[in-house]
Amino acid sequence: YPASKIIEGNLTSLFIPTGLLMDPNKDQLYIANQGYNDILVFNQPQNCTASQGTTLCNALPDRTIYNTSDINHVLDGPSSLVVDFSADQIYLSNLGLYSHLPSLLVMDQASTINGQAFISNSLVANGANLSTFILKFPESLALDITR
Repeated sequence: YPASKIIEGNLTSLFIPTGLLMDPNKDQLYIANQGYNDILVFNQPQNCTASQGTTLCNALPDRTIYNTSDINHVLDGPSSLVVDFSADQIYLSNLGLYSHLPSLLVMDQASTINGQAFISNSLVANGANLSTFILKFPESLALDITR
């Protein structure tokens, strides 16, 4: 099937979108936006108004989630995300492309957070590879809510 709507344009803030997640209960689209090191959330994206005669929607995101205040856990190349809806947490794989180490980050208040995010938990690669784990370009995530 062809796409009925395409979110695209200068208002969207999309720049290298790498991970998508749809919350079917709240009808929200989460996007790991690698180029700007943030997460964009669009409410009811299927209802955006397309330009006349096209399927293109140049819509502002309803929320933008970022982290710039915690230098140890900066969003740096977010690539994939999952949301634990029962715990209201975002799990984000972070490639560490520019100046930080690869990591897995956890943010609380997934359903409401807008702006500066507080990282509630993390798993960060050790630059000297002295830790018991090695993260090298963690590109995707999965969440098993049955455990």
